[in-house]
Amino acid sequence: MSRSLMILKSIRSKVKTSLAVVGFGTSLYGAYQINDFMKHGVSSNKKGGTKKKNILVLPFHRMKIVEQKKTTNNIISSLLNSTSGGERVVEVEIRDLVDMIHAAASDPDIVALYGTFGQGHQFQCGGYAHVEEIRNAIRVFNESHRRHDKKSGDGDGSKDGSRDGEEVLPTQKFSYAYADTFDNPTDPGNKEYFLASAFSQVHMQPRGNMNLFGVSMSNFFLSNFFQNHGVKIHVHKHGKYKNAPNSATETGYTRAHRENTMAIVESINNTVYASIGQSRQLPLVFNGKVWKDIHSFGTMTADNAQEIKLVDHLPSIDPFSDLVAVNASRVGESDKLRQKWKSILENQPAFQGSSFLNMSKYSKILKKRKKWQEVKGKWFRKVDFGASRSTATEVLLNCMGYSSPYFFFDKKDVE
Repeated sequence: MSRSLMILKSIRSKVKTSLAVVGFGTSLYGAYQINDFMKHGVSSNKKGGTKKKNILVLPFHRMKIVEQKKTTNNIISSLLNSTSGGERVVEVEIRDLVDMIHAAASDPDIVALYGTFGQGHQFQCGGYAHVEEIRNAIRVFNESHRRHDKKSGDGDGSKDGSRDGEEVLPTQKFSYAYADTFDNPTDPGNKEYFLASAFSQVHMQPRGNMNLFGVSMSNFFLSNFFQNHGVKIHVHKHGKYKNAPNSATETGYTRAHRENTMAIVESINNTVYASIGQSRQLPLVFNGKVWKDIHSFGTMTADNAQEIKLVDHLPSIDPFSDLVAVNASRVGESDKLRQKWKSILENQPAFQGSSFLNMSKYSKILKKRKKWQEVKGKWFRKVDFGASRSTATEVLLNCMGYSSPYFFFDKKDVE
């Protein structure tokens, strides 16, 4: 009996040793596989082992900015949602567009934004709130080379143009806008130019025009219509500035209604002008009186717009395909293109892009990256669980230089 017990103990001891060896080998193999797995992430633009410097194209002349997309198969709707050149207008949710620009700001593969505005009357959006959201996102992109130190206080700035509490990185990103014209006859406030002015550089075709007539509002009054058809309108409102029912009860503006409307118009105009002045770095002489003079001036030519620094360059054709080719072509071809666009290349920030990237393709890249982030999160949880339950796994990871709590993962990938 005792001999049998000894044999059983001996077998159990050998089994434990064998399992430990198998566990150690499995941990070693697992660590190797995970290490190899983590080296192969989603790369957006690797070709031949080198990364391209992409320019994200934002075709605003083919966009309809909405809060939420509506899926319709209506043929009439499809015909209406097309530009004069036959290009299809694409519905884009404002949140998706803003998130994409923010992602491009932190993406080292994206070096610039390129916004196109076409004939200046094709951009569709829900109003100035949408334009301001996009402008703010573009500003984030333009300022993405700055890193703020929250512990530092406010200051007047330093010699390199940075403000106190900021670290300026060498890889500054720029944004470029191009339009044939900015003279939308249906939008005197010119949302297209208001948006384009947020870009680092604004280019317009020399035969183009610019309208900046100021924001306006209109109301319709149906009181006479209802009276002629025997309709009586009964409205109860509290306060003379509650003007919503006036369209049904009045024949024109009351004093309070006019005052209310003018205050709204003036507020929006002031916001638009202050934003344009800041993003275009216009001199302080551009005060309210100057903007009123611009309203009264009427339609400005391209030369007029460039003279008062609302536009940077007036190329006869869209130059950006050639500017990209300068960086992507062979030396001989590149020199010819540099000579062709010498006036632009000498008077604007360094143009680094060598490849265009459209929104559709970049959206797919971002989805792949998001999925990859989720995969890395799952692997982190598995590695963390394995290291907490197996001393051998933890020792192996430490030997490979991967210590807890993040191992070989980036902190941002697991938080």
